[in-house]
Amino acid sequence: MQRKTLKKWWCKYILLILIIIICCLLYKKWKDDNDFIKTHFQVIDKYTTQYFTREELENKYAQPNFLTDLIDFNNEIVNNSKYKFIQFQANPIELIGHWDKPLSLANGYEHKDLTNQTVEYEGKQIEITPVNAIQLGKESQIPTLNKKVFQDTDFEQKDDIVPLFLGYDFKDYYKIGDKIEFIYLYKTWTGVVTGFLDKNTKINMDDFGVWNLDNFMVMPFFDQLSDKSDFVSYYDKGFRIHYYLAKNNGYVILENKEEYKSAKRYIEKLAKEYNLDFTVLRGY
Repeated sequence: MQRKTLKKWWCKYILLILIIIICCLLYKKWKDDNDFIKTHFQVIDKYTTQYFTREELENKYAQPNFLTDLIDFNNEIVNNSKYKFIQFQANPIELIGHWDKPLSLANGYEHKDLTNQTVEYEGKQIEITPVNAIQLGKESQIPTLNKKVFQDTDFEQKDDIVPLFLGYDFKDYYKIGDKIEFIYLYKTWTGVVTGFLDKNTKINMDDFGVWNLDNFMVMPFFDQLSDKSDFVSYYDKGFRIHYYLAKNNGYVILENKEEYKSAKRYIEKLAKEYNLDFTVLRGY
């Protein structure tokens, strides 16, 4: 009787081990399959306090060719034939003025009410409210939105005017032609409502990166910043540096996961040729 009980126990133990092994194999297969789903890998710069001290960052920004290198690097990765690169950044902008619209349209990092914050800006007290925003390069608007949002001329800078496409949820509060004053990279801009997106318009990088744009404002990355003489003081070097850092933080599109390592080596090697520090994130 005891031998039968022991044999029965061993059978259950072996069965349990087999179930665990099968589950592990199924998980590995699921993970491997999902690895192939990811095709957009994020290109980022290393100019943060995670990699450098503030003093080191200031010294890098002060280098004579740093801005020129950022611009040349951007031209290289956007126009290269080896890997498709799209300029894309999702960061809030700060609308100036009293906010009287639904809280759901403001960016509260999903759990805070950050509307109507009083701050001192250019010597005066103003109210600001962060709102979700996405910037797109000319090459990124069609593959991500599957529709032509901005016209080619929208990527040409006209003073401090920025065309804006608003998500569907803004339709009851703005109309085409409305002007929206906002702060971006510590500069004041005037956004002009150019159009509205359809309900549930999404940007699908792949299954790992999906943005529903109903409460987003979408604006273009200018092909190049104005170099008019009367803009010299407005577009100072510090602003230009951070603008081109943003333009260089986008996504490289790969055929499959096997290309990740070679793409990472390519971006890092190219960055080094311009004395820059950029890499490609695995992302999962």
